[in-house]
Amino acid sequence: RAVRTSPGTLAPGDDVTVDSSGGSSGSDAADAAQAADGPQRPSRGRRTWTRRFGQHLGRQHGVERVGRLAALGVAGVLLLCVGARLTHFDDLIGWPFPAVNAFTPLLCLPAYPLIGYALVRRSRLLAAGMVATAALHLTWTVPEFVRVGQGHHLIPRAAEVRLMTANVNGWNTGVARIATQLDQEKPAVLLLEEYTPLIAGQLRAVPALRDFRYSVLRPSYEPFGYAVYSRYPLTTAPDLHAAGFPFGRMTVTLPSGNRFELVVVHTRSPVGGAYTRRWADQLDALRTEVSRAEAARTGGAGARIPLVLAGDFNATRDHRPFRRLLGAGLRDAHDVAGAGWSPTWSATARWKETTRIDHILVSSDVTVDRYHRGAPFGSDHLPISADLQL
Repeated sequence: RAVRTSPGTLAPGDDVTVDSSGGSSGSDAADAAQAADGPQRPSRGRRTWTRRFGQHLGRQHGVERVGRLAALGVAGVLLLCVGARLTHFDDLIGWPFPAVNAFTPLLCLPAYPLIGYALVRRSRLLAAGMVATAALHLTWTVPEFVRVGQGHHLIPRAAEVRLMTANVNGWNTGVARIATQLDQEKPAVLLLEEYTPLIAGQLRAVPALRDFRYSVLRPSYEPFGYAVYSRYPLTTAPDLHAAGFPFGRMTVTLPSGNRFELVVVHTRSPVGGAYTRRWADQLDALRTEVSRAEAARTGGAGARIPLVLAGDFNATRDHRPFRRLLGAGLRDAHDVAGAGWSPTWSATARWKETTRIDHILVSSDVTVDRYHRGAPFGSDHLPISADLQL
């Protein structure tokens, strides 16, 4: 076909290709065909990679969101527990705060990684809260590892007695295994809490107990049964009744003529509202007894008899009633000897011992030469012993 062109559009000799529609072809024709087919779609492989990358980003954002919520949740629980302790909720409300306070050394450990998380996320508020929690944790826990000192120098020729105490767990069918530790430690005075008829029957077959010439045995199916074995004479006194529990009380006379008053302690466990109130009342009753004894001891030289409280207190230094008891004029043999981290409960749990609720408390005129934590023997408590000088 002839093509009509305007003069001057083409130079002589130029080639022109004409399509059937009369339009010119070349690169414009290819563009036109592509435009007719619509926008070019990405390949299938490229679409799959893009979709997977988007899903990965979504999962990553989801994980970050869950991690952030978990961190804030843990931080909130820590701040609640710390705030409750600072505001004396254990006294004002009671359960469950005394039980929570018992695990303070372990409970506040997540505060330290949360400080690092807060710094990475640039969360000033979270960082400030966790730094404060960590500071309080150190304030409350470091004393467990610090030796408080004797108060008096060890006297080379002072009368010395090794005292051992253990909560045997009233239904412990393997209590006879404690014989090995008795042979190793050779205590002069042995205290057993939760002394039931079942325990009494098993201990009759333990040869090591035959070396104790004196004993006070109070078996009971209730958890307040106790037994005291001694190589030295025992002079019993009326039991100290504290919120319905009898605490054995007696005087031990050493061969040197030195004497000390001994109180066998086993309080209720602060589990549940009623038991928690009774537990606090028992510790307060002990504090009153210690205050009375301290007043009598300062009344004259003849009335000055050292005082020792030993057994299962179901309390740690993180409990306010126990700290008040120490404030009445007692010292923990563990602290005096600087024994460090030595939890005594629970020996039968999967996570092993986490809290130190068994204690040997002494008055200021008793020095501690040694403190030892024993091995498991079937009870949920570990035995402890201390060498006391009077």
